[in-house]
Amino acid sequence: EEGKTLLSSLAVACLKGEETSNYDARSKVLELAVPVQSPDVQQLQGVMLVSVSAVDIAETLAEMEQRGVMLIGSIVVLSVFLAWLLSTILVKPLARVTKAIEDLTDGMLDEEISVPDYTETELITDAFNKMLARMKVLDESRQEFVSNVSHELKTPMAVMKSAIQVLHLEEKPSAEEYEETLELCLETTEQLSQMVEELLVISNPKEEAKEEISLKKMTEEIFQKYAGQIQEKDLVVWQQMQQDTWYTHPVLMRFLLENLLSNAVKYNRQGGSIRLTAEIKENQLHLEVADTGIGISPEHLPHIFTCFYRADPSRNKEIAGNGLGLSIVKTAVEKMQGEIIVESEEGQGTCFHVTLPA
Repeated sequence: EEGKTLLSSLAVACLKGEETSNYDARSKVLELAVPVQSPDVQQLQGVMLVSVSAVDIAETLAEMEQRGVMLIGSIVVLSVFLAWLLSTILVKPLARVTKAIEDLTDGMLDEEISVPDYTETELITDAFNKMLARMKVLDESRQEFVSNVSHELKTPMAVMKSAIQVLHLEEKPSAEEYEETLELCLETTEQLSQMVEELLVISNPKEEAKEEISLKKMTEEIFQKYAGQIQEKDLVVWQQMQQDTWYTHPVLMRFLLENLLSNAVKYNRQGGSIRLTAEIKENQLHLEVADTGIGISPEHLPHIFTCFYRADPSRNKEIAGNGLGLSIVKTAVEKMQGEIIVESEEGQGTCFHVTLPA
């Protein structure tokens, strides 16, 4: 209005030397008070008020904020999609490994798997293929073992059946025929019983408790059992034992000695010899069974501890046996946490070195 003076708080503040700017958020106006002073005069000559509209600036900021929100949302969506895509690509090799394992459990997998996508999956598949190969070997061994057991059990049973059938067909069997048939059945039954005991030793995972045994007495009983064959072949038996009493597994030790000594008798030559030594060295029991028999050829040596394996069966067909003896020896030594080494020369003889914890 005319004749009136309008005072501005900004102008007053500017004259006092205080903050001279103000922004009105409601009207979006920026006000600024600038002091006016001549270089020649020290005192302020006046104040200039400047008022600027910030509507355009506010609209620009709002638009930028909206675009920022949209950009962040797009980045989030893209990140989720990329994460899903990468996870799918990364998990696919593992899914193939999982499928292969499932096929194995269902008995459908016959070939090795190969997933060389990453170093980790390649390592996993290599380990899996090694396990698969080992399982195949074990399965084949199991099938061969069952087949051999069936064959070895079937043969003596067929012998008994044939003998009984022949006796049954006789109109009036004599007492001698009855006696011969019964002796044959008894001998066959003992063979079957021995085979079952040996198979139980192989398959039984339990460890037998140690006891004090007389090694001399045990070997004498074994040699007495084969006294007829020793006398028939005119064999010389030589024993050297550092001590008589040993602290070991009695049943396993008997299986070990009986099989080694029986082989030394059966496969020895006429007028040959058997040497048995036992001594303590470095807190270990060292047993050695040597013979002057037919020996084992080099190509058969790696397989002699395999169940039902017989070196050159055509050559040894007249020697009774079921191929379990040395497998029993190997199992007994392993259960006693020992070690067995064999040295043999064809036509010269064989020597078994057994080392057991004392």
